[in-house]
Formats: sequence, C-alpha cells, structure tokens
Amino acid sequence: MNYPIKHFFSILLVIVTLAFLNTSCSPAIKMETDVALTSPKIVYSKGACYGECPVYNLTIYNTGLMKYNGIRYSSMIGKYEKQLTDVEYINLVKLFKDANIWKLDENYDMNIADLPTTTLSFSDKDKQKTMKTKSSFPPAVDVLEKQLLEMIKLDGWKQTDIPIVETVPKNEILIKNELIIKGTDQLILVRWLREYAEYEMKIVRRLGPDSPLWLVTFNQEKIDPDELIKKIKEDPSIATVEFNKKISNRD
Repeated sequence: MNYPIKHFFSILLVIVTLAFLNTSCSPAIKMETDVALTSPKIVYSKGACYGECPVYNLTIYNTGLMKYNGIRYSSMIGKYEKQLTDVEYINLVKLFKDANIWKLDENYDMNIADLPTTTLSFSDKDKQKTMKTKSSFPPAVDVLEKQLLEMIKLDGWKQTDIPIVETVPKNEILIKNELIIKGTDQLILVRWLREYAEYEMKIVRRLGPDSPLWLVTFNQEKIDPDELIKKIKEDPSIATVEFNKKISNRD
C-alpha cells in the first residue's frame, strides 16, 4: 500500500522525536557495572570519643554496593553489605552533586577534644572532597549526612563476617555526677534544667562554640546516677545522654 508523502514525513517525525526523548531522559549519573572498575564513591565514618559513641564506617562504591563496618556501640556490630538499586544510587549521587560541596571548608570545630570525629568523603571523576567535624557540618552537608544515616537504617543488610568488638579501655573512669547531653531541636536548656532542679542540675560548659553538646552536673546524693540517666534517656527533649569520662593514669 502506498502512503501519501505527508504521512511518510509524519511517521519520520514521530520516530525522531521518540529517539530524542529516549536520549534526553537517560540519567547523567550511572552506576558502574564493571566490578574491575569498582572504587569508593562515598565514605562516611564516626570516630571514638570518651563515652559510648557509635564507632563505624560506611562505604558506598560506584557499583552501588554499600559496605558497613560497625566497630563499637553501633546499631550493627561487624561487617555488612547491601546492594543499592539503580534508582537509589542515582538519587543519592545526585543529592551529593547538587549540594556543590567543592567550595566548602574541609574542617569544622576540630579543636574540641571531647567529641568524636565525623568524616564524610565524596569522589566524582578526578575530584575528591573530604570534610571532618567534631560538632556539626554546615546545612548543605548536614542534609547529606542525614541521608546516609537513613541508608544505614534500610532493610536487607547481610552480615559478611564475625563481629570484631572493640572494648572500652580499662583506664576509662565514669564521672557519675557529670552528664554530656545533646538536646533535640525543641530543647530549651533553661526550661529543661528547671525540670530537673530537684537534682541540682547545673550547666558546666558547652563542648565547643557551636557544639550541640553540653556538660552538666548534678547532686548524686539527690538521685542515683544510673536512675537519672535512665530517666533522661526517656526525655523527648534529649537526643543523647551519657556519663562524662576521664582517663586514669596507668600503673
């Protein structure tokens, strides 16, 4: 059957349009499929502190493979793996690219001795950016950190080896009348202290100029320290609480 020439050009136009849309809609970010070309894309780690801080590291490769190593006080202890889908990987990398972290500083509040070091690294082609903080990252990076914490919470992790648990150094001594607290966004410290006035709760100091952590003290003759810390852990105003610690001299 012979079609009029105008029908031929109409069909040709449709074919060209579909080909263009297929090309333009393909993602600019792709997951590497060649295992031989595997390399870390994102690395996130939490270091140790004087208290019971989670110690772990998360590595996300350009194949979408996530590896988690929980060392101490973390939600998962030992080594685990999980494979991201193409969509999960592409969306995560896009979030990092859109954050434009290349112009940001590399170190934040690193002079605070009491707190653990958080490290976040991102690689893109021939560039790599590594940032560290002992308090909190700037807002643009804070969004990325929160997303990585959500990735850790995903189901489907598979353990790959026997856990290696770090023990707390024997020369650490709990200071049971001193607490390190981190409030939620709704915390008003003065009001919170008033609620615990019967235990003579007082502020000692803030752990750094912009730190979300505070060192507070109380009268342990008014309440058993373990009972108080249990009570505070149930307080919605407080995100984290732990006893302060010091290192004793070794014999």
